[in-house]
Amino acid sequence: MSKLSTESFDRIIKAYYPKIVGFASLLHSRQDAEDIAQDVFSTLWNKRDSLDFQDDSHLNAWLMKVAKSRSIDRLRRKASGFQLDSLSYIQRQELEWFEGNCEELFERIGRKDLFEKVLTLADELPETRRGVFRLSYVNNFSAKEIAELLSIPQRTVENHLYQSLKFLRNKINPADFVLLVLLGINFL
Repeated sequence: MSKLSTESFDRIIKAYYPKIVGFASLLHSRQDAEDIAQDVFSTLWNKRDSLDFQDDSHLNAWLMKVAKSRSIDRLRRKASGFQLDSLSYIQRQELEWFEGNCEELFERIGRKDLFEKVLTLADELPETRRGVFRLSYVNNFSAKEIAELLSIPQRTVENHLYQSLKFLRNKINPADFVLLVLLGINFL
């Protein structure tokens, strides 16, 4: 890949951009995730002459490693911008815990099997609840947006999301469940 052409670079972006944005949006806003993805591809383009990938799996691993690194960097920049005096004791403890454990979190985030398990378990939900769950979890729609889209009351959407959360809590191990909640399964 030492001679990365514009065409092959465009192909790589089309193939990997959604995956990198999805990965980064686990801990960041959609805009920040898109910025991270843009930075990843900028790094790839700038290093194109020094990189040589044996196959797509090596390219994927490199892209995800850079996305992970950029995500951690962004979290650290955000954390250093906080005024610790204005944070509550609990918020300071959470921030300290996260700073000490962010590497482990990213290792677990990268576990494709965890997310596949969640989506497989979601298939066991009743049809409407499954649809609401996927709109929230996969597409990041708010309860209000889902209610408008499905023409149902927002409270009904919130109930479906609550029941989904309750179902998942009983089906996956507690550490993975907490990780998923921390990473943005925003039910209410």
